[in-house]
Amino acid sequence: MSAAFVRLPQGVKVAPVLVGLPDDLCQGPTGVTRSNGRLGMRTKAGDEICEAGQVFHRGPGHVPEAVEECANVGFSPSKEFNVVIDHIKSQTG
Repeated sequence: MSAAFVRLPQGVKVAPVLVGLPDDLCQGPTGVTRSNGRLGMRTKAGDEICEAGQVFHRGPGHVPEAVEECANVGFSPSKEFNVVIDHIKSQTG
């Protein structure tokens, strides 16, 4: 299991660095607790907004976008987490 603290400035769109993953979506299942801000989440089932203070789970197939500056702590299985992080690193140089 891996844990990550992530802070995203308002307007950050993660979609461009996920291009090349299956369906161009994050494939790592994630449990997240939101500490502040608002995070948009695009999935095949539709879009939703995750508010500060919420705890939620996303299975494979999602893309986050910072509607407001936001921070969260996420927990994911290490194998899937590392695949996504390695892909993002390859996209950002």
